[in-house]
Amino acid sequence: TLLRGCVLRNVEHVYGLVIYTGDDTKVRVKSKAIRTKVGRVESEINRNMKLLMGALLLVCVTGAGMFAVFADGDGLLHTYMQPEPLSGVGIFEKVLTFFLLEAQFVPVSLYVSMRVVRLVQKFFLEKDLGMYFEDAAVVRATRGEEGEYPTQVRTMDLLDEIGQVTHIFSDKTGTLTGNYMEFRKVCVNGISYGLGTTQIGLD
Repeated sequence: TLLRGCVLRNVEHVYGLVIYTGDDTKVRVKSKAIRTKVGRVESEINRNMKLLMGALLLVCVTGAGMFAVFADGDGLLHTYMQPEPLSGVGIFEKVLTFFLLEAQFVPVSLYVSMRVVRLVQKFFLEKDLGMYFEDAAVVRATRGEEGEYPTQVRTMDLLDEIGQVTHIFSDKTGTLTGNYMEFRKVCVNGISYGLGTTQIGLD
């Protein structure tokens, strides 16, 4: 029986020797869960949300405890508040009551606002002519049917990270160079060779 993802071709049978097993196999290594990419802003908001939720829980528990003390003491003089002695269930109900009263303490709508802002950012990025690429040769060959490539936003979670980029590292495989490289400038032992002028006219 072959492993998932393995295909036997051109022969009827094959002999194999198992060297890596368990989590070391290629299939297992590639089947690991992909880590979700989260921007700095969203990470900071998530951390602050946890702090606010903790503070809200503390306020609710404190309020329920103070109400229990009030019900056992001076609360008996204020019959309109119905300060009956609280049991375990009653205290839990008071915690929920304070939670409903103080729920606005946590700005849950902030996540919705962030999504709306990123949706608008996505629209402007995809319509930005400064980030629009046109391959003239392909356009001429296809009479304008192909060769025009606007920006494509594949994930909106990292849009706020674009303005924080300071360095770009590339292995020169053609992703950034378009499989076209030309000598511009090199510095050897402190001596510069070449003009260093780029296609956009910068030195």
